[in-house]
Amino acid sequence: MRFTITHHGVPVGTVKFDPAEESVGLRVRPLPGYAAIRTIVRAMTTALRSITPGEGDSRVDTTALQRATELGQQLELRDEMGMLVPVDFIVLTEWPGLISTVVATLQLRDAHATVPALVQRPLVDGESAMDAPSV
Repeated sequence: MRFTITHHGVPVGTVKFDPAEESVGLRVRPLPGYAAIRTIVRAMTTALRSITPGEGDSRVDTTALQRATELGQQLELRDEMGMLVPVDFIVLTEWPGLISTVVATLQLRDAHATVPALVQRPLVDGESAMDAPSV
């Protein structure tokens, strides 16, 4: 299936994957909206490389990691119908090469409900279940 990653409602890329399988290292096809977040993604990728043994130097750009964390909380995943797909996180990285490759790692939320459950408030003395509104 094809999914769209959005940032504040703007499509930034598409990914293809089977929701029943692990969603790590998904190749992203960037869309024009990706340009708005590219600098943050690249800085975070550089910061990640600096903490990987044998890669880069030992200084970690914690500001880049913080900005990337904030970005990850603003990203959404949409299905082919445009419906929101619940995820715990989306992490984008961009790895340079002959052709720069954008990669997504995401975790689908285990709860499959798209609407919050109604929660019954405790009954007050003298009130029956028929009288009590749901919250």
